[in-house]
Amino acid sequence: MSNSKQGYLQGLEEERDALYKQLSRTLDEADKLRLKRRIAELEQEIQQLTSEPGQRTPFSPTPQSSTLDQLLSEYARLKATLRPEQPNHFLIKLRNIIGATFNDGELRELCEEVGADYQNLPGSGKADKARELVAWCERRSRTPDLIKAVYRLRPEAAW
Repeated sequence: MSNSKQGYLQGLEEERDALYKQLSRTLDEADKLRLKRRIAELEQEIQQLTSEPGQRTPFSPTPQSSTLDQLLSEYARLKATLRPEQPNHFLIKLRNIIGATFNDGELRELCEEVGADYQNLPGSGKADKARELVAWCERRSRTPDLIKAVYRLRPEAAW
């Protein structure tokens, strides 16, 4: 490996290590998501630099590689194949994205966009309201509308 490539690799590793330290001190969920995405990008680049020439490196898709169509297809597939008593991990992920990346005002606007009344959703905190919004949409077959709205507003989220 050339000296310039070795120096670049060292810089990537130092940035990654600094981000891991910052991640352990960060409380804001949106910042944590941003840091995790950047760490994944750095690790992928480090993997590519350290692999042998011509060796195929595994590609780990970043959150940005998910398209809205893929998300809707994944939701439909899970909905069709899961039994009612089985947890739908896609809905759990959707709920977590909403809870982590939307503030209270944005959550109110999201409710309005899909036709839910924020005040009538059970729960008191943002996480409770996010959970109940997903459940409300699921009961009314509005989940695809919620997915579209969340994706439009937070395409960078870790889908």
